[in-house]
Amino acid sequence: MKNADKPINAVLTQSISLQNETSLGLTKREYFAGLAMQGILSSQTEMRSNGFSLTKEEIKYICEESVLLADGLLKQLETTQD
Repeated sequence: MKNADKPINAVLTQSISLQNETSLGLTKREYFAGLAMQGILSSQTEMRSNGFSLTKEEIKYICEESVLLADGLLKQLETTQD
């Protein structure tokens, strides 16, 4: 399992019928993307308080950028780990 696919806060469960472990919760990639999106959106607070709203294209762009930033962080973390 790649580091990006590991859960940020693992909760291990074991399926009796399948006898394999699974984890519940967000992956590191999802968590980091959410943090990146939060930062991007928080920088636009003043604009939105003045009636500015995002278009569908802008929302898609922010989502894509958030995932790219998360992937970049995970890649950097993998190269610095020994």
